[in-house]
Amino acid sequence: MSKLTDKPIEVIPNCINTDLFSPVLSKESGEKIILLISSYLFKHKQVDLALQAMKILKDKSIDNVELRIVGIGPEMKNLRKLSAQLELEESVKFMGLVLNRNLPQVMREADILLVTCPNETFCVALIEGLACGLKAVIPIKGEPAVYTKDFEVTVVNEHTPDSYAHEIAQLIGSTFQPDKLNQYEIVKATFSIEKVCQKLHNIYKSVL
Repeated sequence: MSKLTDKPIEVIPNCINTDLFSPVLSKESGEKIILLISSYLFKHKQVDLALQAMKILKDKSIDNVELRIVGIGPEMKNLRKLSAQLELEESVKFMGLVLNRNLPQVMREADILLVTCPNETFCVALIEGLACGLKAVIPIKGEPAVYTKDFEVTVVNEHTPDSYAHEIAQLIGSTFQPDKLNQYEIVKATFSIEKVCQKLHNIYKSVL
């Protein structure tokens, strides 16, 4: 950007409804660790990587894990086929289209949010998940690793199923729990509708 202009540059992020997406501070531990992907199911989103990571976990006898995939798209058929080939039918749940008003509850039921697309510019689902108090495993490539620097997210070392499986296993085996309230407050202060609209308003005022 600095090569294009000497003038100050302001980046306006996407926003989320922080009245809707918020954490449950006390949550009973379930029998299984719930991994969650919320994404359009396009090939470039590389959701198949999460299925392959699940297979690696299963092969290592880490059986108390369930992957829930929220979303629809042209890769649905291929992903279901891959799930069957990897013998993951009992460990992977395709939830299809979930309405936005119902998504916060789905997120609160999960433990770890996965982002597998290596070229995300901004992942709204990641911010929604962080607002709901989730842990997150994100790619080393793309912008999410940049704008989540204030959060305790896990960044994979390599964009491979093995790397995702390793980081998921580390989180499952650790006692780390995010400070859900602090995480929510950071999201609210940066990505809420009110804050983003105010920032946009201030920029318009400065140039008019």
